[in-house]
Amino acid sequence: MPTRKVDYLLIGGGLASGNCARWLREEGADGEVVVIGREPDPPYNRPECSKGYLRGEESREETYFRPNDFWEQ
Repeated sequence: MPTRKVDYLLIGGGLASGNCARWLREEGADGEVVVIGREPDPPYNRPECSKGYLRGEESREETYFRPNDFWEQ
């Protein structure tokens, strides 16, 4: 199995990891930040999902904690 070294590995794709990734960038962390989770989507606001998205009032992307391009950086 190949090995990969990263500077910051965040386990779990929820808001805690999302906030941590954002905080690392805001504090000037230059290293690679990797968030590992079971869901295919980036961190999203789960209460918003259960309210607006499931009622058809919001798009899937509107529930994301940060835009998709934030996670690709």
